[in-house]
Amino acid sequence: MRRFLLFLFAFSFYTTLSAQDGIVLRARKFKDTGTYGYTNEGTRQGWWAYTVATGNNVEELQCLGEHEWTISPLYSTAAKEFGEGLAGVEHHGKVGFIDAANRYVIAPQFEPCDKLHGFSHGLAPVKVDGKFGYIDKKGRMVIRPQFDEADPFTENYVATVRMNKKYGAIDITGRLIVPCHHLTEETMRYVPIKNKEYNTAAAVAKAAVESGENAAALKSLRATAEEVDARISNAQWRPAAPKVEKAAITGGLYGLKAARTDTAWLVRPLYTAFKALSNGFYLITDKEGSQGVADAWGRILIPARYKAVRYFPQERCFIRTTVMTDGSTRDQIVTESGKTCHPNVVDKIENIKSGKATCLIEGYEGTITSEGIVDDGLVKALLGKAATLEDKEAAQLYYRTLLLRPTSAEAQCNYALIDLSRNNYKEGMSRLKVAHELAPDDREIAACLKEARNDRRKRRWKRVGNTLMITGAVAMTAATTYSAVKGVQSGGTTGAGVPTAGNSGKSGASGSGGKAGMYQTRYNQLADKVSNEARSNAIRDPKTAPSVKKTIRVYQKSMRTQRDLAKKEGVIIPISSWETYVP
Repeated sequence: MRRFLLFLFAFSFYTTLSAQDGIVLRARKFKDTGTYGYTNEGTRQGWWAYTVATGNNVEELQCLGEHEWTISPLYSTAAKEFGEGLAGVEHHGKVGFIDAANRYVIAPQFEPCDKLHGFSHGLAPVKVDGKFGYIDKKGRMVIRPQFDEADPFTENYVATVRMNKKYGAIDITGRLIVPCHHLTEETMRYVPIKNKEYNTAAAVAKAAVESGENAAALKSLRATAEEVDARISNAQWRPAAPKVEKAAITGGLYGLKAARTDTAWLVRPLYTAFKALSNGFYLITDKEGSQGVADAWGRILIPARYKAVRYFPQERCFIRTTVMTDGSTRDQIVTESGKTCHPNVVDKIENIKSGKATCLIEGYEGTITSEGIVDDGLVKALLGKAATLEDKEAAQLYYRTLLLRPTSAEAQCNYALIDLSRNNYKEGMSRLKVAHELAPDDREIAACLKEARNDRRKRRWKRVGNTLMITGAVAMTAATTYSAVKGVQSGGTTGAGVPTAGNSGKSGASGSGGKAGMYQTRYNQLADKVSNEARSNAIRDPKTAPSVKKTIRVYQKSMRTQRDLAKKEGVIIPISSWETYVP
């Protein structure tokens, strides 16, 4: 019994580890290419953890697709799930076994088949010369290939096999315990009365394991599993890369072959440069000078369409640089498994060391982890800058900030208020609801949501003739109040890298540096809106004049609110003539 418990412990190692991390990898087909990779369907990791709170239907969370691709789609076929830390995958017409880090633990060498599996009780079915047998976790054949079909072992240490077009079952030693005389597996296992033979044999097979009858076979499997599991648990372990050769064709284009004399290409000759990095990776460059990454197994982990790619072996990741349509560049972290760690919104990422790197966004410096998470100070600085911008520029920066931190209630709320001011009511209401869910105790967000809901009811009942204009004013009121309060609460208006009065708009306010500039800018924006309304033709039209005057009074109220908030923070804003203007 002790041996049996040790055996179970050895093979439950990766199941336990996976449960602790909360990572659940499942195969998924990528529609664009028709190839398979693995997505995390469990507890989200790194940047993806921030997407849980608001779900996957919010636009900002679609930037990497709706799934957390932990292993990029590189394979023709893949096992549905990992079994005991490994999964069978097919690449270039051969089947091998990878771990959760996309490392080949068992090199591709077996024949492709309709359905691939992971390991179960230390064994996995594979196809050789048209027949199925079972290998251990080192890839050694334990049960010789002799079956037309073979399934993984069940919890009873029994596996279904097919020979001569009929089904039977074997135990963990490969002995046939149910003769192959059933027309279907379902009949053998699940049809009452007919499944008696199978159930009896399965009970005997399990008892043989528990009693130690098959101790020798189990001991060997256990030792192999423990050795392989120890390798996989080491994040720095990498399998020995196969020996390959760079080969060229006429025209100076390079690819990879297992040997120069081979006719088959591991990597097709499409590249002008093929530079060996380390750990079996190669930097590839196409005719246009764009770079990517391939490996010695022929997998294209990063397609050659980036300005530059840098490799950090100790961090097990790459940084790829994209040229944007306006000529600027963005940096993005990609793991060795092909996982994209964060949206493409970071202007510059320096060299990664000990899991962190200095990064630059909109001129602000911060840090980013190898999992794609930026520091809170950088997020606050970006929000502080957005508070000083006009709506169009502010919306763009809020959008970019939300790509970095989807759970920022402040960014969600302020972006929503800009949507409302543009008459994008559906989007604005959705964002406000998300902001309230993220920060249910925030009074300012709750007040903004309440105002927006009240205004929505007015629009539905059509009680006001020019409701859309008033909505814009109400939204601006909420945006002004919220931006000021949250800017102070978050600390986003002080410190190095945050805009000061000298570059924040009109001068005139006195107080604490950046705060003065932020409050004065918002106050001036409201004054400009009052001025525009007062000079418009609509105020001279008897039909529209009442609603215009009401809008002006709302703006003026917002100006007073802004000035009061500034005063509480020690910032004095001179009263504008437009605040006291009487239409």
